[in-house]
Amino acid sequence: MASLTASVARRAFSQFAPASTSAAAATATTSAASSSSAAPAPPPPQQRIPNNIPPRQKADRLKGKARCVIRSHVGSTPLLVPPQASFEFLCYPPHTNPTKSMPKTLFFATSVRVKGPLGEMLVPHFDQIAIRKAEEQGKAGSSKGNEAEEGYVTWNVQAGTPRKDGHNYLNGRWGLTRQLLYNAVKGVTEGHSIVLRLVGVGYRATVEDEDRHVESDLEKWFKPGTRTFFVSKVQEEAYRNMLAAEREKKEPWKRLALRLGYSHPVLMTIPRGITASTPTPTRIVLKGVDIQQLGQFAAKLRAFRPPEPYKGKGVFVNDEQIKLKSAKKK
Repeated sequence: MASLTASVARRAFSQFAPASTSAAAATATTSAASSSSAAPAPPPPQQRIPNNIPPRQKADRLKGKARCVIRSHVGSTPLLVPPQASFEFLCYPPHTNPTKSMPKTLFFATSVRVKGPLGEMLVPHFDQIAIRKAEEQGKAGSSKGNEAEEGYVTWNVQAGTPRKDGHNYLNGRWGLTRQLLYNAVKGVTEGHSIVLRLVGVGYRATVEDEDRHVESDLEKWFKPGTRTFFVSKVQEEAYRNMLAAEREKKEPWKRLALRLGYSHPVLMTIPRGITASTPTPTRIVLKGVDIQQLGQFAAKLRAFRPPEPYKGKGVFVNDEQIKLKSAKKK
């Protein structure tokens, strides 16, 4: 009965429709009849979309798209390394605090030791990030378009293929690795510096010898009875060698004595790797290899007297400025 009704409709439609239209209609009718007689195809299996991916990637997954484009202006910029600096690739990741477990982001990472005339630093080398030396050595042009410099070696930081779980962590770690290497190279060759200004009546600072018993971080980590969480024996041995080298230097401890308007002076021990000087009583110059360590120590000093907006007094870091407010009028 269904086939008879379809043939009658096709014959009536062919009297008024052109030949091409009637042929298309006949093809559609035949396919409809065949599909009605055949069993319906099963729907495709739905792909499980994780909930911890960004909303934009989740929407693209629902639409059937895949966003695997990895871009980073900082990461793709070539890194110029002066001849007095060198890289050494190690098989263990750097550990910021071995008394606590290793962060998950560093568990499968390695490290790069950057050596220079001022010291050395460990930079994390994340997985799926490649650090390769360029083929052309000798003359390397600056990334900012400056003139070529003799003896500089160009290193490229490249990102690998993103994983299938949809995380966009590769973009951030690509640029992060390149910037950490740049800061380390600059620190071991030129050094970093931070200037603190003490603004206020009676505010002053002096550098003096430390007369209290002080232990460095390495000595605290390897104190007898302290539990440590090293990834491997190689990593533990490397940090023990750092402790032995630190003890051989036998550098005396220094401290900063700050007068910041309190009834007592503020005493801050200067950590290893940082040198402090006071060209004037209201000016502190911090120098070191690790810019992160410098910034953290400067933030601790600033926290004793943050700049306040009514009188403009406090501890200012570098070119920090605040906008003064007028006092409330009754």
